[in-house]
Amino acid sequence: MDTILTVTSLNNETYTALASVPRTQRINGERNLSLFFLRGNLNDAFIDDIETGWTVNFKGDTYHLFNEREDQHGNKSFDAVLDFFHHFNGRWHIDEVDGQSMTINDSIRPLFDDSPYQLQIIDNFYANTMSYSKQQNSTERFIYFIGRHNAEFNIPIGTRTVELRNKIGVRRNDILIHEDDNLVDFNISTDTSSFCTAIKGYYRFREISEEDNTKEPTRTYDYISPMADKYGIIWGQPVHDERIDTLEGIQSATQEKQESTWKTSFEISSGHFDTPLNIGDEVRFVVPSKSINGYIRVVEIREQFDEDGDLIDASYTFGNENIASQYRQMQYDAVQDISDIMQGKKPIPFSVLPQAVREVTNVINAGDATQFYYRRNGIYGYNTENPLGVTRYNANGIGFSRDGGQTYENAMTYLGIVATAITSGTIDTNNVTIYGDEGYNRIEITGDKLKVWDSRDPEVYTEMTRGRIHANKGAFSLNGKDGRSVIFDGYMRAARVSNINFFNSGAFNGESDIVFNGMNWVWNDGNEHRIHYIDDEYKGRYMDFVIGVGLVTGSNPGTASVTITITTPDDTVAGSATYEVTATNWNLERKTIRVDLQALYNSIPDYRTVFLYMQVQVTSGTGARAAFRVNRGEFND
Repeated sequence: MDTILTVTSLNNETYTALASVPRTQRINGERNLSLFFLRGNLNDAFIDDIETGWTVNFKGDTYHLFNEREDQHGNKSFDAVLDFFHHFNGRWHIDEVDGQSMTINDSIRPLFDDSPYQLQIIDNFYANTMSYSKQQNSTERFIYFIGRHNAEFNIPIGTRTVELRNKIGVRRNDILIHEDDNLVDFNISTDTSSFCTAIKGYYRFREISEEDNTKEPTRTYDYISPMADKYGIIWGQPVHDERIDTLEGIQSATQEKQESTWKTSFEISSGHFDTPLNIGDEVRFVVPSKSINGYIRVVEIREQFDEDGDLIDASYTFGNENIASQYRQMQYDAVQDISDIMQGKKPIPFSVLPQAVREVTNVINAGDATQFYYRRNGIYGYNTENPLGVTRYNANGIGFSRDGGQTYENAMTYLGIVATAITSGTIDTNNVTIYGDEGYNRIEITGDKLKVWDSRDPEVYTEMTRGRIHANKGAFSLNGKDGRSVIFDGYMRAARVSNINFFNSGAFNGESDIVFNGMNWVWNDGNEHRIHYIDDEYKGRYMDFVIGVGLVTGSNPGTASVTITITTPDDTVAGSATYEVTATNWNLERKTIRVDLQALYNSIPDYRTVFLYMQVQVTSGTGARAAFRVNRGEFND
């Protein structure tokens, strides 16, 4: 049967069309159409022009046409791919990684920067080692990362939201497929390519390094399947899961993983389901003649629609292969919750709740002026004293509106929860992302870290983990208890005094014409005298020396030039300054000479050893009696 839909040309002209629209859905977000357009009054307006690259809108989803086929009568057929894959196919990457450990936020989330699609990481995922090459598009990267993180994804129909979960779908205990009741066709195919009869399990991990958060198992368990009596012992991939801490847990995990290696799929056409199934749903399946009694999972749906787009037929492919996720799904929530409570991690302090509880209690109890009525598509409630206060409840969700139902600022649907304000005692979640008003700035909270960053400059971020705060290319500021600024924009505000030592009281060139009188160095020749050495660490960009320089009263001549030079042991000049001084009175003029250590070492401060000499010389006015002293040396940024 043909269905009415819309098609859009390459120059954005939209036409109403009539086409056969079988749709196929598969695990991991794959959703495509096979379209067949017959010539007729409606289709003749565009059928000669329709080609690869046109788009189709069906049930809120956009599909891109490709693989054009045309018969001798001018009828055309196409395959159509969901816009998400088309969009990601056109985004290319030139970076590469070899053996780098990445969290799901590090790997997948950047693929969605500047994308119309919104990523929702709903469950918790372990980091994994990634290796990928240049010249890959976002689809290749996305599918690779999904596999490496053992994730599954879903794109709800009619949305641009990509949901990442450990496992999609729900267990449908309201549905039973039975050989003697609603089973129409039944074909079995078995895949034993990864079959095994034994699994080794590792559990009860202990930390061996706090610095890199590495752990090792302290217990092992070998699961041997009864199938080993027939097929022999065939070892499969082991279970190595830090979340498992009990023998019962590892026994269950290894058994489920072994059973999932015997992969059987069932093709079933059933017209007796009152409620259609969704991808990933599990239903009870009973075939007494084959000794089958258990749950099977929907891995593919082939659908047919009527003229109005309503579903009229569906055939399902079921499998027990679980997309290798059932054993990973085990969270052992009860064990972990008890552990957290014993360690004082739960609950979040309840102090914020009492006032909020009183407020909402008053709001609800004051709802005497309420009227409810029932319609085929939901339950409606409104405030008779303020008709703009509306509540609507149907199978899709529940919403609260203050403008008569035009918008629902607070609502719960299958997509999640939208709320203007949330007050809670305990919020248990694995992944939270808070976006700024422009969508660039974001705060990401996972089970082990908090990260604040901006997608326009991802190299600048602040990350907080257990016992550690890291600001990458950022500016850390710290005020002391008394309000004093200790660190500002990443720079230490307190001066760090440098370590200045006397070299000796003799001259650099073997002379002995310079002496230290307990306060100043005094000399009257034109030789270069090495008088101090600085033995310290490179802990600031600059090393500043506050000095005094002048001539002794009565010096003859009464004017001179004094040069102060800072050198390395190999005589590389690190800093130099010349001052014109006079002998008008016995008062040394206060000066500052600066050494740029970053220019000297071509490096940011890295705490390497700094060894410098300070030398003085009368460079003009020979015979003048010069005086010099160092008041202070300090590091500055």
